[in-house]
Amino acid sequence: DIKDHFNNYIKEIINFSPEFIIDITWENAIFNSVLKDFYPIITVPLGDYVSSSDTNLFISRNLMITQDKGVYYNGVMDNILCIEANIYIPYDEYITKSYRRSFYGINEKDFVIITVGKRLVEELTDDVIDTMCQLISSYDNIKWIIVGDKYPNTPLLDKLISMNKIIIWGYERELIKLYRMCNCYFNPPRMGGGGSVAFAVQLGMPAVVSNLPSDILPFIGESNCVSSYNMEEMIKEIIRIYNDREYGKELALKQRKMLLRDCFSVYNFSKTILDNICKFS
Repeated sequence: DIKDHFNNYIKEIINFSPEFIIDITWENAIFNSVLKDFYPIITVPLGDYVSSSDTNLFISRNLMITQDKGVYYNGVMDNILCIEANIYIPYDEYITKSYRRSFYGINEKDFVIITVGKRLVEELTDDVIDTMCQLISSYDNIKWIIVGDKYPNTPLLDKLISMNKIIIWGYERELIKLYRMCNCYFNPPRMGGGGSVAFAVQLGMPAVVSNLPSDILPFIGESNCVSSYNMEEMIKEIIRIYNDREYGKELALKQRKMLLRDCFSVYNFSKTILDNICKFS
């Protein structure tokens, strides 16, 4: 039960007697509130830009966003050492075979958009669905693959699914096979999606992303994103990539170059943490 789990967790840490604890999580606030008086705690957030007070060092993906959100959400950041650091470990690009377009009713001249997510029921809002469906309905050779266990059910979406204009893929274990037959990644305005977007960008696919705070924003830069959360602007960007394939290649190259910078390496990320430990140890 929770009590036993908590006691075992604390016991193992005390037995190990660490110099500090790196908490890579959404936030173990209960555990950290007990442990922080005995061990320095470094929080590496998985899903947000702010933290409670139960940490000593907070690794922010973007200091400006952390400060702004800390005020808005009443995040307790005043007494916490907060530094900016990001890490990207490139995915393995080894592939044994690719999916064939023809097997899924996709022609070689079709322009295939892809979106991947675990929470698409919430992230594909009515505005996103309606605008994307209007786009797909207006072009004979544009198709949209939605990858994830769940998706919203709307009459317009169902109609385009029945016409094979939208393909509901379900869960995909080997995204590289699927990405190799797609032309553009569309990331709906959301906090998450970072891993699936980053892998697409690493493989050289252009990604249409809003410049609102998100997991992927620090890695590809605001200059390579749509300037605001405006679905009309995001659709314009998709159409531009569709009409001008050279522009799409240039955008993909810029995004990939930003993603694979040395500053995101494991070495630099680790060094940033170690260089700051002495400030509270």
